[in-house]
Amino acid sequence: MDKYQEQPHLLDPHLEWMMNLLLGIVQDQTSPADLVHLAFKFLYIITKVRGYKTFLRLFPHEVADVQPVLDMFTHQNPRDHETWETRYMLLLWLSVACLIPFDFSRLDGNLVTQPGQTRVSIMDRILQIAESYLVVSDKARDAAAVLVSKFVTRPDVKEKKMAGFLDWSLCTLAQSSFQTIEGVIAMDGTLQALAQIFKHGKREDCLPYAATVLQRLDACRLPNSSQTLLRKLGVKLAQRLGLTFLKPRLAQWRLVDWA
Repeated sequence: MDKYQEQPHLLDPHLEWMMNLLLGIVQDQTSPADLVHLAFKFLYIITKVRGYKTFLRLFPHEVADVQPVLDMFTHQNPRDHETWETRYMLLLWLSVACLIPFDFSRLDGNLVTQPGQTRVSIMDRILQIAESYLVVSDKARDAAAVLVSKFVTRPDVKEKKMAGFLDWSLCTLAQSSFQTIEGVIAMDGTLQALAQIFKHGKREDCLPYAATVLQRLDACRLPNSSQTLLRKLGVKLAQRLGLTFLKPRLAQWRLVDWA
């Protein structure tokens, strides 16, 4: 696949059949775990060459796909560094599957729990998965940030979960230090998620939280960090916070419907 790095668009005519072939293995209940991981590994290689944004639209994203993808996470071990490609691709898949045009509360009517188990909604399960993978040390952290930005900004989710997630994010930043490896990892994932939320979220939804996030970002003292990536993420988040503070300004030359 390396020969396509300079012109990845040459893969476009072949993406669909390659993806369908590999996802057929993943969705086959009789496929052994090693084969499923190998299929996800090949999917990751294709994604790395072509870019995940182009690849996302090819994932199955019907209502019926949400529960199976969530169920696959129950078999994942975030500490298994041999299978991180599987978790990375599952998070990307979930990020597009969660865009279904229906309220997630409608899916909770089909929840089945064993006696003595706590009933967890689909919305809570997705958020728990996203939060847990934002602080892992592998590339799944990047995919978790993509998932959060698409999920938390949904109309039905933002009303119930956005404030709670932002509070969790700010607490994570407050408890992390860029002087430790664990702190750098946690801050990296959290800053990625916040930057993506303030990019994809509507201004009126993000504005009430912008000042608090900016205050917490300033308290992190990222310019003093030796981690270039953290400083870059800090600048990116500050930029998007600044755009959130700016009032919308309608162009005088805009087209007007006189009808």
